[in-house]
This record gives sequence, structure tokens and C-alpha cells, in this order.
Amino acid sequence: MQGSVTLNLQGPRLPMTEEEFMKWIDDVDTNGDHKVSKQELKKALRDLGVSFIGWKVWRAMRHADLNRNGCIDGQREVRKLVDCARRWGIVAKR
Repeated sequence: MQGSVTLNLQGPRLPMTEEEFMKWIDDVDTNGDHKVSKQELKKALRDLGVSFIGWKVWRAMRHADLNRNGCIDGQREVRKLVDCARRWGIVAKR
């Protein structure tokens, strides 16, 4: 896996740095289409052991899917996803 975050048995250590999150999000794109679908995000959050996954995925898509194509794609949308992850304690606060 290119650019992968070092994983322990529970997944990446939380909170991640923004850099670690950006590498992790590359790994979330399991089919390699350079987009993060709702299903990919849901599985990735489950693997992290995050709670309230359904709500967080819904919220992330509402906040970050700016072109409303059903996935997170492009740097601008990924930045919005980072904002969500920061509010949820997945990414360390600045």
C-alpha cells in the first residue's frame, strides 16, 4: 500500500496528524478510483473503531461532497473531510 499509515491491531493511533489522515484517506479508496464513496468511508471508520458511524458518514457527505456526486473527490472536498474528522477527534486539533 502506497503511503499507508502504520497500523497497530486497533488501526491507526487516534487522533492522527493531518498528514497521517491524508495518507490514511488514500488507503480508504480501496478501488483506486481516487474517490471516497460512502461505503468506503463507512468501512474505514468502522475499522478505526469510531462510534456513530452512520451519522458521521452522512454528515461528512453533506459537508464535504460539494459537487453532490456521492463521493469525496478532489482536494477541496478532502479538506472539508479533514474538517469533519478534526471535529470528531480523528484528526488532532491544530
